[in-house]
Amino acid sequence: MSRIIESPFGSFFSKWFKIASVIVGSAFTYAAYLRFSTANSAGASSYLLVGALCFLFLTHRKRLYISEKGIVREQSLLKRNHVELFPWSQVKAVTFLFHGENLVVLFERGFKGWRVVYSRNDEAILRQYINEMRPDITIETMSK
Repeated sequence: MSRIIESPFGSFFSKWFKIASVIVGSAFTYAAYLRFSTANSAGASSYLLVGALCFLFLTHRKRLYISEKGIVREQSLLKRNHVELFPWSQVKAVTFLFHGENLVVLFERGFKGWRVVYSRNDEAILRQYINEMRPDITIETMSK
């Protein structure tokens, strides 16, 4: 089994955004029901569509983690997964940025790269793991 170090900051939507999405989605769905139940049902389908989109946000999941294959970004919506892999062979440089209680790790390949946010407590584990995967890369450190 491959060893992974998952970022705790992977999810795109916060808990409060999801709660607000349920409230707004319920309100639009109820408004669509009221419009369909009356004789004037014009615009009811748009209310239903917006309500359904609000509930669609609840199924979105995002994970960022480091594995033996490289840096992996997984996104799922309605049980459909999309996986992107940034292999270790393409990593040109690694930079650690300290920002408050967070540690931002930049994996660079040329001008572009990926940014993964971890807790500051994960620094030693990340350094050791990156040195195991790519011992030829030096890890630069910057603080804010």
